[in-house]
Amino acid sequence: MRHRLVAAGLFALLFFAQTARAENVVFKYDQFDPDISVAAGQVTSISLATQPGFARGEAFGQVYRPSAGQYPVKITGIDLIMASPPHMAGTAEVNAKIEVWAHSGSGAAPSGSQPLWSITTADLYNPNTGQYGMPLVGNTAMAITFDQSDPNNHPPDINSGSFLVMIRYLDDARDMQSEWGTLQCMYYPGMGACGCQEVGTLLDQATTQNANVMHIYGTSNCTGPATDWSFANALGVTGDFILRVRAETGGCAPQCQGKECGPDGCGGTCGTCQGNETCDGAGQCVSCTPQCQGKECGPDGCGGTCGTCQGNETCDGAGQCVSCTPQCQGKECGPDGCGGLCGTCQDTETCNNNQQCVPATGQVSIQAISPDWGYADSETPVSITGGGFKAGATVRLGGTNLSAVQILSASLISATVPSGMQPGKYMLIVLNSDGGTASLPDAFEVREHTCTPQCTGKECGPDGCGGSCGTCGSELTCDGSGHCVACTPQCSGKQCGPDGCGGECGACGTGEVCDATGLCQEIGKSSGCSCASAEGGLGALLCLVFGLGIFLRRRA
Repeated sequence: MRHRLVAAGLFALLFFAQTARAENVVFKYDQFDPDISVAAGQVTSISLATQPGFARGEAFGQVYRPSAGQYPVKITGIDLIMASPPHMAGTAEVNAKIEVWAHSGSGAAPSGSQPLWSITTADLYNPNTGQYGMPLVGNTAMAITFDQSDPNNHPPDINSGSFLVMIRYLDDARDMQSEWGTLQCMYYPGMGACGCQEVGTLLDQATTQNANVMHIYGTSNCTGPATDWSFANALGVTGDFILRVRAETGGCAPQCQGKECGPDGCGGTCGTCQGNETCDGAGQCVSCTPQCQGKECGPDGCGGTCGTCQGNETCDGAGQCVSCTPQCQGKECGPDGCGGLCGTCQDTETCNNNQQCVPATGQVSIQAISPDWGYADSETPVSITGGGFKAGATVRLGGTNLSAVQILSASLISATVPSGMQPGKYMLIVLNSDGGTASLPDAFEVREHTCTPQCTGKECGPDGCGGSCGTCGSELTCDGSGHCVACTPQCSGKQCGPDGCGGECGACGTGEVCDATGLCQEIGKSSGCSCASAEGGLGALLCLVFGLGIFLRRRA
C-alpha cells in the first residue's frame, strides 16, 4: 500500500498553534536553528563530521523524551540534513525506511520488537514530480510532512513515555574509499570492512549524551539483521545527528477506543463507513436504508442526499424543492436565505450580525520590538508595539517561545527572550488566541557575549570562556580548584585510550581502533564509527570532516 505523504525540500516554517491547547514544537538535539531552512544556512558556514559507514539494514536515529505537559504528541513530520561524498560526481541518494518506535527507560533499545509505524522512501509522495518515490538526498536539507487526514499515513500519537525515530538504510553498502576519501569505506568482508553508503549522517559539533541511537550488526561479517541497539556516544561517535521531529504537543487526545466511525473528540474522525452504512451514536457502522420516498432533496438518513434543488429553489423541511427569493434588501454580505450570499466584504472588513461590511477589529500588526538584540547567554526583557494584541497571545522568535508574556494593552506586549538561543536574526511572531497572526522579519538579533577568562589563582582547567587556564605535566591532573596535583595513571586492563592523567594507556596498531573500554578492536564493522578515536590519532584518517554545501529544493 502506498502512502500519500508530502516530502518537500526547504521552505519557511512558521510553527503556529492550531488550537489554544496545542503547541507546535521541534524535538531536536543539534545546535542549529529549529527552522530547517535557517539551519541549512548555518550548516554551510562550518565544517562538520559525517558517518557513512552503515550496511544494509542498519539504522541511526534519536530518542525523544517529551515532558509531562506535552502529551499527547502528534508527530507531523521530520526534518534532516545528510551528507554526500566530496569526491563523487552527480547526486548522492539512498533508499531508506523511516521508523517510529515506542521507548521507555534509560537504555537505547525500544520497548517492543516492532515499530509503531514505518514508511519507506519509495512510498513518499514527491510534490516536485507528482509521483511516488523520494530517496534521501545528500547535501540537501529535507522536510517530510505526514498526511494527517489518513490514519495509515502518519504515526500514532505518543500518549506516554519516550519514542525513537530511526532512519534505516535499505541499500547495500559498497567500497567507497575514493568517494569518501577514507579507509573506513573499504569493502572487505573477511576483515569486517563492510563499505559505505552514498549518503552519510551529518553530526554537529556538540554531543548530547544518550540521545543519538544506532541499531547495528552484532558481528563483523557484514550480514544482518541488525541486533545491537546502542547510544552513539557509547560507540565513540561524537556530535548529534541533524534529525528533527516536528510535532503538535499538549493538544487533544483522540477518543476512538471501541469505535469504528464518528468524531474522535478532537476535530477528527475515528473512521468512515461504507456507502450502505451509517455511523450510529455508539461509533459503530450499521446497515442503513436511504429514506427518500416522497422526497426531492435533503438528507437521506444515511449520510447522503435525496437530491439537490435548482439555483432559484431551496429544500424545505419536508424534502421538497420550493421557489426561493433571495432576501438581500439592505444587506451587503452574508447568507441570502436560498443557499447563496448577498455579497462579500473586503480583506480589511468583516460581516456583522446585520449583514453589513464594517472595518475588521482585532487585526494583528507588529510595529517594533525594543531592544532589538540581546546576548545568547542571558535573558532579555523586551517590549513589543503594534495593534490588535489580545489576552492569551503567544509570542515567538522563530520557533522559540518568549517567556513572561504580558498583554499590557491592545498595542503593547512585554515579554522575555530566553537565554540559550543560537546567535542570528529571528522573525518575531505574535499569534492571538483567535488565530490572528502577525510577523516581523529579522526583528531581533541574538549575539555572542564577549567573555573575560577567569584564571586568577588557577594553573589549569577551564577559563569560563571555552578556553583553558593551562595544562598540567605528566602524572599530574587538574583538580576542581584549578591546581595541578599528583595523579596515578589508570591503565589496568586497558590497551589504549586516556589514562586519566592527561596521557595515554597505549596506541593501537594499523587497522585497529580504540573502543570505549580501552581495548584495541579491528576496524571495519559497518557502524563501528571509527571516527570515535580522534584522541588516539587514528580518527584523523578514518573520519572525514568537510564543509557541506546545501542545495535548496522547493515545492513546485
